[in-house]
Amino acid sequence: MSPSITKRRLFGIDRSGPPPDQTRSDQPLNPWTIPNAIGYARLAAIPLFLILALSSRDGEDTVATVLFAVIAWADYLDGFAAG
Repeated sequence: MSPSITKRRLFGIDRSGPPPDQTRSDQPLNPWTIPNAIGYARLAAIPLFLILALSSRDGEDTVATVLFAVIAWADYLDGFAAG
């Protein structure tokens, strides 16, 4: 059973507790998890961000900025889901 979520665990300050069972060497590799799916989606969004950002006339594109923010927050969400 995993420890309850506290502010310290939420911000990554408290890493107490045993490692997850999935990290043991005798467990099978499973790349199809929710944190990995978030990471795959984030990686797929990077080329779209680059296309939008580099194709703008003045170098300022609101959609590219919002997409960058979504990618950045997805990084946090990925880490939170993995923890």
